[in-house]
Amino acid sequence: MKIAIVTLTRRGTSVGCRLRERLAVLGDEVDVYVPMKIVQRYASVTGDRQVNLYSSNLTQLLGEIYHQYQALICVMATGLVVRVIAPLLQHKTTDPPVIVVDEGARFAISLVAGHWGGGNRLTERVAAELGAVPVVTTASEVRGKIAVDVLAREWGATLEPLDWLPAVNAALVNGEELPIFTDLALPDQPANWATGGYRVFPLAQYQPESADEVVLLTSQNVPLPRGAYLFVRPRTLVAGIGCRRGVSRAEILEAVTAALKLANRSRQSLRKLATIALKADEAGILEAAAALGVPIEFYQPDDLARAWEEDSGLSRSPMVKDKIGVDGVCEPACLLGTGNPRLILPKTRFPRVTVALAEVRSGWWESDQGISTS
Repeated sequence: MKIAIVTLTRRGTSVGCRLRERLAVLGDEVDVYVPMKIVQRYASVTGDRQVNLYSSNLTQLLGEIYHQYQALICVMATGLVVRVIAPLLQHKTTDPPVIVVDEGARFAISLVAGHWGGGNRLTERVAAELGAVPVVTTASEVRGKIAVDVLAREWGATLEPLDWLPAVNAALVNGEELPIFTDLALPDQPANWATGGYRVFPLAQYQPESADEVVLLTSQNVPLPRGAYLFVRPRTLVAGIGCRRGVSRAEILEAVTAALKLANRSRQSLRKLATIALKADEAGILEAAAALGVPIEFYQPDDLARAWEEDSGLSRSPMVKDKIGVDGVCEPACLLGTGNPRLILPKTRFPRVTVALAEVRSGWWESDQGISTS
């Protein structure tokens, strides 16, 4: 995690430098920002440790670095931090976690983005490294519950619609048991879903007309319930792409969007694109992947050919075989792009593009799109 530690005083700088060393050992990339006047007056406070000096005021500094880091740790008074960052706050899904540590290193306070941003988890880590008391005030943690956005973040999933998040989490912290309807195998954690405030059901049992607050963990598009709801969209889908030379970004995007609609799947669950290595220089595919916000994997012809050894029922194209030496691209590519795959949309032809979709059957929470909370 890329973290900025900002200090104001001599004692705070000492704490910040000590914390940087501890977090760096754990693999975090940490920069410490120290007022120039502190180093000029107390040169020994930083020793030979590398720090970033600033001569501007705190408001200007935080405004400049607010979105440059995945988290900010401010070693200073909480009230000061609140006043400075207030104009910078936008939304819980885009704001970085902000943690406040007092200059005596007695308390570590999760101030902003505790759930979605992972601030609560980071606060616990900071407190453990400093021997401080973690201060986490979000209601779900206080009641020993696991907020929906925390689960989504740990699984590398996305949430929609965010407007319903407060209502769904409110039901959880008020002691109601939230149903999770899913068509996927869940991870072992949390070990006791009931303790966390949830009860898990197969998606086939979902009845929208009788559901109030509900969580739908699926890549599928299903009828909306009558009350508050959240879709937790796991990154489970891989789109295999075959195309003609010179295909445009727009053609790829239109084909992928149409394929997802045919499969009744959400674009939010798209994990990656996959195709043959011969297309590694195809601008349309590269630009489409960037527009979708997903990576793209390229497979050698020999890798694609092995897919027919495992599934002889895949589509075969004599024309493709003549041109590139394999029987097809989109189906084997999407299957290779998943672990324990399931083909949910066979090869489908669009103008100048073919698309197939596969979905991970299990282990989806270990996706390369997952977000580390360690």
